[in-house]
Amino acid sequence: MKKDIKNILIDFSALENKKILVCVSGGMDSIYLYHRLLEHKEEYKFDIAIAHVNYQTTKNSDRASELCRRLSVENNHFFYLKNYKIKQKRNFEHLARECRYLFFKDIREKDKYDYIATAHNKNDLLETLYMQGKEDDFTILPYSLNPKVFLRPLLETTREEIQTYIESNNIEYVEDPTNKDMEFRRNKVRLDIFPNLKDSQKVFEDLMRIYKTKLLKYQNLKDSYTVDKSKYVCYDKKMSLLKVDRRFLLSQSCIYSFKLILQLAIKDNFDISVSKSLKSWKEFYRQVDTSQSNNSKQFLDSLWVYLDESSIYFYIKDNSLFCKPLKDNLKWGNGRFLVEKSSILSDSITGDKNIFYIPEKEFDKGLYVRRWFSGDKMVYSENKSKLVSDIFNDKAVMPFLREEKPIIVQDDNVKWMPGLEICYNDFVGQENLVRIEWNEN
Repeated sequence: MKKDIKNILIDFSALENKKILVCVSGGMDSIYLYHRLLEHKEEYKFDIAIAHVNYQTTKNSDRASELCRRLSVENNHFFYLKNYKIKQKRNFEHLARECRYLFFKDIREKDKYDYIATAHNKNDLLETLYMQGKEDDFTILPYSLNPKVFLRPLLETTREEIQTYIESNNIEYVEDPTNKDMEFRRNKVRLDIFPNLKDSQKVFEDLMRIYKTKLLKYQNLKDSYTVDKSKYVCYDKKMSLLKVDRRFLLSQSCIYSFKLILQLAIKDNFDISVSKSLKSWKEFYRQVDTSQSNNSKQFLDSLWVYLDESSIYFYIKDNSLFCKPLKDNLKWGNGRFLVEKSSILSDSITGDKNIFYIPEKEFDKGLYVRRWFSGDKMVYSENKSKLVSDIFNDKAVMPFLREEKPIIVQDDNVKWMPGLEICYNDFVGQENLVRIEWNEN
């Protein structure tokens, strides 16, 4: 009979009939979590699987992988393994964390797991809080990833309690030698600073008090954002465009509220986690507060931002949009072109700007899709033409979206602006036509 301890924050009944992906490194903490879940698996009829990343840092890395594999075989459940060697020592912890969380999320999405369970314990929490210091930023909270997905049932369990359980029940685990490498800041805190703290109990109580204060602010703002977002945040899925009310953002009580709201909005709609320095956030706040320009700026690698008088717009800039031959099923941004041969056209369709007809012999000469260039004109006849920029203005196309709109040209003459304008599209009674349809998602 295994000796039990009480400090595990799981209502096991809430896991009934669920699928749980357990993140197991092979070390003491995660092996403890795995065995605790295994104990209740049959009673509450939930399924578990092990996900393990082998960073190949030491000889023990393969031993840990083998232990995880053996446990999955013995207990008849899935085992997911990723081998990932990080060559650079600098930023190792950050890169390793990014790798494993991407791995865990991919598994959950593909194989439909309800939860991802990690073995972060109270000691881990205190170490992280100590490394963060007394910074007021309540958006930087340890283990704040979606609690509806991530289970962290050991945050009230100390490493000492875990060790007692493991040793009392003679449970095998594999120690990672890098846990003693003092070049890692966490190890220095764990092995050097904490053991030598004066009045450590008071230090830990202060850390937990600060943490709980930040957590309350974080949750309160998150809750109020959930209530307010329908009024101040709008996402156009068809255009992949996020619009946030500028005055709403500037009305926030501090830079951290401003930061968290934008992080939540971007994560909700683009599934992008924004990590920028506080200095960068302060500079962005200043721009939102003072900028009168209508210029697009790069916010992250692929995420761009545009400011106007009342709103902030975030959008994904597709850098793959260059000149392409127009053919069937060609994708452009959020849309796609469908090309087919057409029989005799019996009715005029000049009003539908998403459908373009052209004689087959003209199509065979070549149509191309490209971006708009300043100075582009649509020529309707010898005496009639119009600048593409004026057409954009007439159709109220936002300036920062104009570069994304497809322009159809032949011999560099603009023939069609899908969804917006057509040079000529009335071929009633003619045969041997090609019909091109533009569909935006």
